[in-house]
Amino acid sequence: AVQEITMAEKAEFVVAVDASPAARGALAYAAAELCRGPGDLVHLVHVYKPLEPVASDSTQYFPSAQDISRQRSHEADVLNEAVSKFQAAVSGRCVCQGHLLAGDAREVLTAFAEQHRAAAVVVGSRGLGPVQRAVLGSVSSHLVTYCQRPVVVIKPPTSGIHF
Repeated sequence: AVQEITMAEKAEFVVAVDASPAARGALAYAAAELCRGPGDLVHLVHVYKPLEPVASDSTQYFPSAQDISRQRSHEADVLNEAVSKFQAAVSGRCVCQGHLLAGDAREVLTAFAEQHRAAAVVVGSRGLGPVQRAVLGSVSSHLVTYCQRPVVVIKPPTSGIHF
């Protein structure tokens, strides 16, 4: 059954962003379809996996404070670029906030959407096959299965508006 998203006077939306074509498609969709009024709030959420120590029989890696700082700076740049492009596209039609969060994207996005009682969560699909999805995990599949908020999954853009 298709669920229609009913827009309240003021609505909050969550859009998952990263540097992928699928995320750019989600941004384009959100800019075109979700921003209906100045009371709407769109949360652009970039979740990254923080560097962790790795140890094997022959190798050990412990991220330095500089490595961790560089990663966080890079991830912040990804988010800031998405926020800038989104704000330019919506031209003040709604409010946008960027959020840089660390952890498992599936769990973090689900919790964030629930916490903010999102009217909808928009996420891009990378188009993984069944084997890749089983090995890597799919953020969009997880959200559709476990998130209690409506989820919109956008395939990577092939034409039209590009971010």
